[in-house]
Amino acid sequence: MPYAVMSSSELRKAFISFQYAERLKSELILASKLVDEVEGMSDEDRLGAEKLLLSFLNALLGEVKIARNVTGVMLFEEVSARVEEAMEKVRLRRYDEALREVAQAISFATTCCQRAANELKVSGLI
Repeated sequence: MPYAVMSSSELRKAFISFQYAERLKSELILASKLVDEVEGMSDEDRLGAEKLLLSFLNALLGEVKIARNVTGVMLFEEVSARVEEAMEKVRLRRYDEALREVAQAISFATTCCQRAANELKVSGLI
């Protein structure tokens, strides 16, 4: 089976995009679990937990922006926008809406990962 010929810079971009997208998916899944946990807490515990959750989401947002800057993949901007929306929903204590935003971010990250994996597969690297 003949493989598509990609330039080394295209292969590098696909490989790095794949790595970032996989890592971000894992972190986004953790974020969704954390949102669930915060929602189930007592009011007394929730305030501190929300601060930690927002700190985690902010760090995750930084990672997404790095991924976008390093790879140039525009889908990472969609992930970023969804994380920012999730942060706003957490601030408003609209946890169900925050979970939907995180789920959309996971979907965009998965799409990015799949596209990169397809490029690597066509090149015979996976």
